[in-house]
Amino acid sequence: MTTLIGIPVGIVVQRAVEKTWFAAHPEDPPKLVADRSAKWSDALAWAALSAAGLAATEIVTRRVAEAGFRAITGSEPPPPKPTRREKKLQKQLAKSVGETARAAGDTTAAPAPA
Repeated sequence: MTTLIGIPVGIVVQRAVEKTWFAAHPEDPPKLVADRSAKWSDALAWAALSAAGLAATEIVTRRVAEAGFRAITGSEPPPPKPTRREKKLQKQLAKSVGETARAAGDTTAAPAPA
């Protein structure tokens, strides 16, 4: 469901980002990283505007998909899958908890994941 919602939301947000750019700058945005003719300020402004558009797309897509899930099923949607970073942090936390317990002499503590 998220993909069905995300594509049109992404298109609308992309158009809004471009219209915002053209409202402030008459020239085309520096979309290519290798474009050496672009001023630093323009490149950074375009990067910030694009990042804000991406964040807005993710937020709107998730919220609308969750509302659609609730309307269709009558229940809460499942939680989002953890990101790679979240998984890595969970492993580090589990490892540190196991090491702390072993250092304290707790023999019932589960071994740290390999």
